Amino acid sequence: MNQLLIHDVAIHLEPLQSRLLVHLIEHRAQVVSLEDIVQKVWQRSHVSDNLVRQVISALRGHLDDNARPYHIIKTIPKQGYLLDIEVTQSKIGQPTLGAKIKQYWKWGAGVALIGCATLSGIHFFSHSAPSQRINEVTKLVIHPFTLESEQDSDLSDSIENYLFYGLNSKGIDVYRHRLNSDADQLRGSLTEQGNSYKLTLFLDEGEGQAIKLEKTFTLDDYFTAIGDLATELKTEINHDDWQYQPSNHQVTSVNNFDDWQVISEGIESLYSGSDELDSITAELDEIHQQGRDNYLVDALLSYSSSVEYLKRQDESTKAEALMFAKEAFEQDPRCDISNLSLGLALIINQQYDQAYPYLSYAVETAPSALGFYLLYKVDQKTQNDKGADYYHKRFQSMANKPLDGLFVLSALK
Repeated sequence: MNQLLIHDVAIHLEPLQSRLLVHLIEHRAQVVSLEDIVQKVWQRSHVSDNLVRQVISALRGHLDDNARPYHIIKTIPKQGYLLDIEVTQSKIGQPTLGAKIKQYWKWGAGVALIGCATLSGIHFFSHSAPSQRINEVTKLVIHPFTLESEQDSDLSDSIENYLFYGLNSKGIDVYRHRLNSDADQLRGSLTEQGNSYKLTLFLDEGEGQAIKLEKTFTLDDYFTAIGDLATELKTEINHDDWQYQPSNHQVTSVNNFDDWQVISEGIESLYSGSDELDSITAELDEIHQQGRDNYLVDALLSYSSSVEYLKRQDESTKAEALMFAKEAFEQDPRCDISNLSLGLALIINQQYDQAYPYLSYAVETAPSALGFYLLYKVDQKTQNDKGADYYHKRFQSMANKPLDGLFVLSALK
């Protein structure tokens, strides 16, 4: 998390806004060119001027620098931008789990300091974690649960999808039904007990003894029970993560179990790049029409429209994909699924530069094979060979299936 603290009010910054502000702080009182911003902040050879201006404008808004002429982030005609405000660096103590700000800022090559920047009373906390923490990524494989009755297979699938969606994050790469000898293994069983269900999970971290977690629940308290399990699993897998927030691992936008079964099936299709959405698109549309809409429903409707366009090249579905994706993003701009669906919609609308920041944020938040492949296609289309090669390797390291088995990916060849 990156934050500005203005008069004791914390303001969240998105990753691109944070990186740009860090870059401006490191070059305070110097004119920074557009080309330099694109290379250092976006780490690309080309990004549209409009996109840079959008991020600059958002930063100015956070800094209350909205009126022309700008006083904090100045525009220098035909040259670039200049941060014109006093900046001091001060050390602060080791952050704790209870601290409001729990980040590190990387100052200088390879040197990580605990500190903050003060911009005339405005405090900015944006610190890159130490390298060992950045590289600590745990792989987790969720295996099919053992069932007492095949009638419970849909419920079992919905739980697997919940845990996949809830646990997949920057520090945990989650896979389903895949053999990884170097990964933690999650196995379990689901049994009926009258009107309730008992879910027993075993988390094997390769240390000779599996951790056992149990939860008894009904469909009425499904979201609380499975959300608590996701939280417990996250704590066991990565218990010293000082960025951890329980809300990141719980489904909070859905409270109807029947809706969740439809949504969870759509999430599984999206993450796998599948085109098998015909059976649920009508149900998603019904949820949307009946006012039980949320960002996940809109994101999945966007994904469905994108798939439909890739199948039939119908211009109206291309426009629908972008419309639904924008609605999803407006409702929750921090959800990786909102960002993935918007990135894909922008790609099929041939707006490659605009797609990049959303896809980049998605894989920063929750790395996925689909996200890396879409970034690979963006860099390929914009002739960024170095970036394309990097993202294709990341895609290959995460892909569960060969390319030809993933409709969206093969359709974007």
